[in-house]
Amino acid sequence: QGCINSLIAAFFYDIFFVFVTPYLTKGGKSIMVDVATSGGPPTADPSWCEKYPDGPECQGGDPLPMLFTIPRINDYAGGSSLLGLGDIVLPGLLLSFAARYDAAKKLVSASHSPSSRRMSSSTCRSGCGYFVPSVIGYAIGLAMANVAVYVMRMGQPALLYL
Repeated sequence: QGCINSLIAAFFYDIFFVFVTPYLTKGGKSIMVDVATSGGPPTADPSWCEKYPDGPECQGGDPLPMLFTIPRINDYAGGSSLLGLGDIVLPGLLLSFAARYDAAKKLVSASHSPSSRRMSSSTCRSGCGYFVPSVIGYAIGLAMANVAVYVMRMGQPALLYL
């Protein structure tokens, strides 16, 4: 129950800070994308920054340590997609719960009778339970999030697709 509630809260948090905050800020920029990229690349001319690298307009943003940058495949500009740590940790909690639930379910069914243990191991080689479908769904959701970033050319909350 707690895992589901935290995923739902993080889902709405992601959507609000990516899609709604551009309408609430003066610059029209998403707060989450701005904070994650630490303000973005430097705004000054590169030749100016070679001479004066400590100037305030030459200070570009470095991504936060809780942000994964994933290089785009076949991108002529050499860009990358950003994946927040929350988009990995929170679904990971759900996956670990599913794995523990499946293990507990096997343990309870094995303790009731030896014949049910033999039957369950032969009928459920892989794919019984919640863990395997959850991992497959998570992988499909991450792929959909990357496709959405590529198609819309703007940051997307990954939990929206997960």
